[in-house]
Amino acid sequence: DRSFFFEMKVPVERAELQSFLRKRFGNDKLTIAARMKKTDSVELNNGPDHIGVLTVDDAKAKSYTLEMAILDIDLDDV
Repeated sequence: DRSFFFEMKVPVERAELQSFLRKRFGNDKLTIAARMKKTDSVELNNGPDHIGVLTVDDAKAKSYTLEMAILDIDLDDV
């Protein structure tokens, strides 16, 4: 298990980013995981459920983008 943000070669450790996201969203089940056959991004999961994809916006890792799809069936329980 590599501690850095996989193959993206950025100076932010995965544990640091995961901790930030858990605090931001108030959810200790959030985890960051490698993507199959992708080295330019990682997955954000809530336990076994896929939430979205995280990418680095710049080479110095000063900002990230979280892309999350919301399907109409996801809104059925609202």
